[in-house]
Amino acid sequence: MSTMDLCLADHSTLGDLITEICAQLPNISTNPATIVAAVNEEYRNHDHHLRNNDQVALIPPVSGGAYVTKKEG
Repeated sequence: MSTMDLCLADHSTLGDLITEICAQLPNISTNPATIVAAVNEEYRNHDHHLRNNDQVALIPPVSGGAYVTKKEG
């Protein structure tokens, strides 16, 4: 886990922050719209307005598989 401190304009949204992070760290994502994030430990949409001292966590992509059973006989 790593941290960054960023200053944004008043009335910035979570989407604005994600766009800024992707500009500074282009290897994070080629499509910022697909990034899932939490603000103060609650999942939020990209249109969520940020406040001073909000803590934002970018959630890494997860994938799973299907549970498959073999039918014998």
